[in-house]
Amino acid sequence: MIERTAGGYFREQTAKFKRQLNDIKTNKEYSSLLKEIEETDHKIARIEEDILNEMIAADDIEKEIKSALKKQGEEEGKLKIERDRALAEQRDVEKKKSFLEKDRSALLPRIPPEQLSIYQRIAKKTAGVALSPVTDDFCSICQLRIRPQILDDLWAMNEIITCEACGRILYHRKPPEEAEPAGPIDDPNRKDDSSPAE
Repeated sequence: MIERTAGGYFREQTAKFKRQLNDIKTNKEYSSLLKEIEETDHKIARIEEDILNEMIAADDIEKEIKSALKKQGEEEGKLKIERDRALAEQRDVEKKKSFLEKDRSALLPRIPPEQLSIYQRIAKKTAGVALSPVTDDFCSICQLRIRPQILDDLWAMNEIITCEACGRILYHRKPPEEAEPAGPIDDPNRKDDSSPAE
C-alpha cells in the first residue's frame, strides 16, 4: 500500500518535471531536469517490480493456505474414520466382555473353592494370567521344559500342576485330531448305523 502511494507520488513528480521542460531556458537546466525525470522513472519501475513480487508472493501464500486447508480436511476425514472404527471396536470389546463376565459368573459356582482360591492367588501375582498351556512339552509362557513325571501327572488330570519356573497353572490342550468324536446323544443329526435302511 505504501509502495503504491509512493509510485503515485513519483508519477506526479515525473509529470511535474515534464511540464517544467517547456519553461527551461538553459541546456544545463534541461539536462538536469531530464536526469531527475530518468531517476524518478527508475524509482517507479523499482516500486512496480516490488508490487509485482508482492502480488506473486501473495498468490503463492494463498495457494499454500488452500493446500493446507485441503490437507487439514483430508486429515480430519481420516481421523473421523479412525475414531468411528475405534468406537466400533470398543463397542465390540464391551459386548464380548459382558458375555464373558456372564459366562464367568455361571462357571464360578461349579469350581471347587480350594481350586478357585489357588487360581485367584496365582492370578494376583501374575497380572491376571494364571494359566499356561503346555505346547510340545514346554510351558507356553516361560518356555521351561516340563519334566516327564510332571507331564504324566498333567495328562492324568488328577490335581492342579503348576510350572516350576513361572508358577502358573499348566494345562494340556488336545489338538483337534485327538478330540474324540461326538456320540449319538451329543450329535442329534448323526444317523444310527443299526437302523434298517429305507
